[in-house]
Amino acid sequence: MNTVNETRMIFRTGRDATVIPAGAEVTLTGNGGVKVSDCRSIRIYCASRESSACPVTLVLMAAEGEETLAPLDRIVLAPGEKATRAYDVPGTSLILSVQADRGGGAASLDAILYGYGSRGIFGGTSRG
Repeated sequence: MNTVNETRMIFRTGRDATVIPAGAEVTLTGNGGVKVSDCRSIRIYCASRESSACPVTLVLMAAEGEETLAPLDRIVLAPGEKATRAYDVPGTSLILSVQADRGGGAASLDAILYGYGSRGIFGGTSRG
């Protein structure tokens, strides 16, 4: 089996960000999540746009197939805040969901997930 040690983008929200109405929760990656089993480690970059009217919480959940197993992390961002974090791969898939705090308006979130791999050749890039 060929192996490649490189960093690749494996998920991103759309170019115009994901808009979440205040008080709502949105799953960014679908029920099956993003495949991370080809990665040794992953890095999430997320940003709440300046135009957001409320804070957002990005939730990372380890998953196997369609089953959500356990929370990996929660990242809380005020409007205009950014964060980046790295993790050892927690399983075969990762589900990303975002919750906007209650109040008026909506929040806009950008999220990009990178994988660093040596477990095999990466597949394609997933877009939310």
